[in-house]
Amino acid sequence: MLRFLIKIIAAAAIIIIIPAAVLAAMDLSRPIPAAKGKYIIINKAENRLYFYDNQEMIKKYKVATGKQDKLTPEGKFKVVNKIINPDNPLLGSRWMGLNTPGHKDGTKYGIHGTNEPESIGGHKSGGCIRMGKKDVEEIFPNVPIGTPVRIYRGSKVQKMWADFKWENLNNINLPGLLFSAAYCAAKNRQTEQQKI
Repeated sequence: MLRFLIKIIAAAAIIIIIPAAVLAAMDLSRPIPAAKGKYIIINKAENRLYFYDNQEMIKKYKVATGKQDKLTPEGKFKVVNKIINPDNPLLGSRWMGLNTPGHKDGTKYGIHGTNEPESIGGHKSGGCIRMGKKDVEEIFPNVPIGTPVRIYRGSKVQKMWADFKWENLNNINLPGLLFSAAYCAAKNRQTEQQKI
């Protein structure tokens, strides 16, 4: 009975406190690009693509990023080529190639559609950024060649929340988790804005 009550209290704390810390880390420190014009920011922890025009967020999209964190490159890139209906069916109906290190021509990594729509929102790709068919076709005409793209890992709190599984509730260290979430939210709120 005592274990059951502890689980209920822990679940209540997670439902109330953790989302508050996550909101503090994600929404309040949502990256705002310094550049004018069109700009894309991709947060790998959230698997979200933020599309901006003149520092105003136009829309955010769910995306899929690398199966492993290191697969999707991080840094500041540019869209260097665009292809409608690429020859590779794995790329869906649109391709926007990025000038990543060692592949300045935009042929290795890009933002593209997918033939695996169930992968969107997860860490499922070989390194590219996958978008749903409707989303990639919506954003494609609005992204000119030369559009800056910033890909970053995101905060530890965002990653923790993205990876959180309710079945792990039995093994939770609630005080440690809450302290870590609050600390990371405060720390990342400062550092994420400095990076961008």
